[in-house]
Amino acid sequence: MNTYINLNRKFIKYDANSLRERNDWDYYWDYYSFSRSASFSWEDVLKHRCNIVIAEAGSGKTTELRHMAETLYKQGEKAFFCDITTLASMEFQNAIIYEAGTFLEFAAWQQGNELGYFFFDSVDEARLKSPKDFEIALKKFAVVLAKQHHRAHIVISSRPTAWQDADPILVRRLIAMPSQEPTKTSEENTIQILQLAPLAPDQVEQYARARGVDDMAAFMKKLEQTGAETFMTRPQDLDEQIGYWKEKKIFGQYHEVLEENIKLKLDEKNTSHEFDATLSLDEIRDGVEKMAAAVTFVKKIAILLPDGTRDNSYKSTVLDPKKGLFGNWTSKKINALLSRPIFDEALYGTVRFYHRTVREYLTAKWLFRLLDEGKPRRAIEGLIFKEIYGLQLVVPSMRPIAAWLAGWDSGICQKVIINLHSEDLHWIFLNYPIHLTGSISK
Repeated sequence: MNTYINLNRKFIKYDANSLRERNDWDYYWDYYSFSRSASFSWEDVLKHRCNIVIAEAGSGKTTELRHMAETLYKQGEKAFFCDITTLASMEFQNAIIYEAGTFLEFAAWQQGNELGYFFFDSVDEARLKSPKDFEIALKKFAVVLAKQHHRAHIVISSRPTAWQDADPILVRRLIAMPSQEPTKTSEENTIQILQLAPLAPDQVEQYARARGVDDMAAFMKKLEQTGAETFMTRPQDLDEQIGYWKEKKIFGQYHEVLEENIKLKLDEKNTSHEFDATLSLDEIRDGVEKMAAAVTFVKKIAILLPDGTRDNSYKSTVLDPKKGLFGNWTSKKINALLSRPIFDEALYGTVRFYHRTVREYLTAKWLFRLLDEGKPRRAIEGLIFKEIYGLQLVVPSMRPIAAWLAGWDSGICQKVIINLHSEDLHWIFLNYPIHLTGSISK
């Protein structure tokens, strides 16, 4: 188990736009802007009676909640950490994680007048099993909390895909009752919804040093030169890139960083899944490229697991890979593919690509493979270009994909030159040594 690294993580006000897919511009903005402007510390968070902490997979939300519970407990505070999924299936006294307070200590707290700090992790994992598990867990906690709402300071974590518009109402109704203490301000009584801020450059440096990177100046310089910082805003991804740096002492160019990131995630199984099936590396790569293309062209971000939701109304909004996408692949093989960490769990038995740029890159690889196999060029280019006033312009949603293809195919390269005003294209061109560069210089 890795030792906790205290990065003095910060929080920002929750932005509902985090539900959408994010590209490199979003991650780049996070890296240099949001992380620096974050105005909430843990001390600020704990002043509020009820807090929701929203964070993507691999961001470190569980580690942060658990560590804060342990820290408060060691300081003599009444602090408790509880897994929501566990609480949904058993009573509160059995669901408490004993690194912090025990149930006996909770019982003693009920009889006293001290403040109590309760950390619940996490809404998304509970809803992977059942849409109702979060509500069930809250009701169980509400029963044992009884009339002690005014002494409880609560932190609940969730991924953005699992947090719903109606959840604040549910939380307020069950466990966030108005304070009975006149000294409490109305602001402190509100449900505060925050995002765990992405790692800032100084936090990346601190984290990398703690993980054993010794040539820090070279490491940070290469991050900026190659654009690899877009894969460094979450501790989980940073761990992967640190491992690569220690072995190679270089990041390579942007597309090499991206390709290596993909390989790492395809070689590794997601331990939160129990699916097991033998897939060759070729099958895995072919499968994720095909899945990326399907998500791109069908315009459905969420991908249904073969044994996912039975809610027909929800199924209409997700991509079902069993419907003609993988031919004779069994449900077990599809599950094995979707268990790779290149996919993040979303909600109600679905997953999605963990990074929009990865999906776009894999879509471009799939289209290039079709061209290489001799599939009709006109049909493929028709997916990328649209004629407007006699000009072949790139479809806006296809700009990043067109940029990647321009690096591999001279025909698409020539057509894409007139689209260089696009920021999406420009970003790729700056970081990818394609044969378009010669044409631009002319």
